[in-house]
Amino acid sequence: MSQIVGNKQKPGNAYHTMQASKQVYSPKQYYDNFDYCNSLLAGVADVYLRRLQSVQNAAANLVSGAHRHDHITPILVGLHWHPVLQRIIYKTAVLVWKCLHDAAPSYLADLCVPAHSVHGRQQLR
Repeated sequence: MSQIVGNKQKPGNAYHTMQASKQVYSPKQYYDNFDYCNSLLAGVADVYLRRLQSVQNAAANLVSGAHRHDHITPILVGLHWHPVLQRIIYKTAVLVWKCLHDAAPSYLADLCVPAHSVHGRQQLR
């Protein structure tokens, strides 16, 4: 078990550390921290998305109390957590929608232009 000496916690049993972590954070806090600015990851190589997915899977196991070798899909569904790639696509689509409907800051809306208004795009139809 971990022992607190002064202001520092001495390393102990990993199970007790994980249990203490579960008591501090709620599932929403895990997901919010994990989900922050992930729309910037659009177009990133699959190897990095797989790494992020494994981090999300580990967080889901921690929050749900499941074992490492349990199937992760039902756990993610039960927590209402989407896979990393789907979440990136969703957040990017929401950002584009906000830009097109004047709900985004002007510095973003200026960068998002409908394809039909760009010179030379008519030839591609």
